[in-house]
Amino acid sequence: MQGIVYLIGAGLLGGGGISARGLSLTLSADVIVFDRLISLSLISRIPPDKIFIDVGKPSEGGAARQAYINRMLLRYANDGKTVARLKSGDPFIFGRGFEEAEFLKENGVPFDLVEGVSSITGAASRLGLSLTKRGGSAGVFATSTVRADGEKADISVINAAKATVDAGGVAEFLMGVSRILDIETALLAAGLDSHTPCVFLERAGGYGERAITAPLFKLMETVETEGITAPAVLAVGATGFAEFSRSLAGRRVVLTRPFEKNLPLFERVNAVGGEAVIFPAIETVPLEISRELFAAMSGGVMRIAFSSAAAVKSFVAAAYKNGVDARAFSQISFAVIGEKTAAALKKFGIIADITAKPENSAALARMLFPNVTDSDFAKAKYGKGLKNSSVAASVRAKDGEGIKSSSIPDKKATRAEKLPGTLYLRAKDASDELSRAASVRGADFIEIAAYETLPCAKRNKFVEEKLKEGGFSTAVFCSPSAVRHFTEIFSQPSGVSAVCIGEITAQAAAVHGFKKICVSAEANDEGLFAALLNECRK
Repeated sequence: MQGIVYLIGAGLLGGGGISARGLSLTLSADVIVFDRLISLSLISRIPPDKIFIDVGKPSEGGAARQAYINRMLLRYANDGKTVARLKSGDPFIFGRGFEEAEFLKENGVPFDLVEGVSSITGAASRLGLSLTKRGGSAGVFATSTVRADGEKADISVINAAKATVDAGGVAEFLMGVSRILDIETALLAAGLDSHTPCVFLERAGGYGERAITAPLFKLMETVETEGITAPAVLAVGATGFAEFSRSLAGRRVVLTRPFEKNLPLFERVNAVGGEAVIFPAIETVPLEISRELFAAMSGGVMRIAFSSAAAVKSFVAAAYKNGVDARAFSQISFAVIGEKTAAALKKFGIIADITAKPENSAALARMLFPNVTDSDFAKAKYGKGLKNSSVAASVRAKDGEGIKSSSIPDKKATRAEKLPGTLYLRAKDASDELSRAASVRGADFIEIAAYETLPCAKRNKFVEEKLKEGGFSTAVFCSPSAVRHFTEIFSQPSGVSAVCIGEITAQAAAVHGFKKICVSAEANDEGLFAALLNECRK
């Protein structure tokens, strides 16, 4: 079957300017072929099971580079693949989109074109610069200082640029940082006023974006003193700035949860001007839950609690594997931490009786074991015996792996009433608030590691490389294991702030070298986002 190539305009560095259709086609493609200036945020948003081909390497220059790209497109299309060819800005404005389209047509490869927002207009709009002013602007003139083959372009169009500025318009020079002295000299020689206002629009939409103003006669000096680097658009004659701000503008925020869990926060960060980058530090792996556990439930478990949606998923998979469905739990009550865990349980046909808020194990402990005080938690020690737990004893005798029990004989219970037996499914190496609360209350209690978190096996190497090269402002963590595995990859958190979902995760961040740490008030996306905004204001 013949494949198809989509030539997609990917917009600005932060991913702004790609159309809804372009994003949809990119996410569903088999192969992603992308240039050097493609948004890191956009690349990180694409599921990691795709084939990623970076054709923006400096070593592939000019005609040789383009021939290499053409071969890639032809090869994968002929293999029946759907190819998303991502080009920065708009593929038909100062790019080689037309050449690639011609090549595909000549070789009988189906293709389609998807427009994007060019940096000509996108960079200015992103940074609040008005290219046209009602009643006073003669329009916009734009030119590239570099030809498609990488050679320097002739600046003979300088008179047209001057005429546009003299008439009250704006002249834009793309890819002009390396030739800024030539541009400055040519405009001055053409007679343009030396104090004509100019603006450098640097890294628009991306990490470290900024707008830097300078008079015409100081362009070269400004590039040197401010350290301006490509990509940057030079706008000559620009005067109209809109006064506005985006909460996270110019900041790169790395989201470290497993891939799908990052998407809601990813959208919110980008919506307020940040460059959200998905880089999962961990993945959840279900652990074996024994057949004997389900048989032993009749021995006293009257309540099942889950720490997370991953725990529910592991439990449900084990139940189906052992021929057990929701009917088997008609006499059992259920408790969960957070709405997302409740939603995962509901998919199994069970509505949670207790949903802990705030979303942490301490809150669930207080709901399952009422009247346990903070001092009780501080005094309680983890009970390792299996006394007074018929279910635990039954399971231990057959398959005790991954099972811990905490119990105190009835005569030592701190309350007169007998609490129902509780089975708690959580992550391996999770905190022990529930165990301590059960110990204080003298409750029958079993906890089982239903899953574990491991370093993410499918990391996007391009994203990892770019994060190491270019750095980032903030990392968002939702577990101590995410902090640990993340800092194994990025060992220098100096200057990087950590936004953490709770105190335990914050403690891990401090241990691993983070100095600026902000803790979310709530253990959910809303709390993380609020903490991120709060951290930004500091």
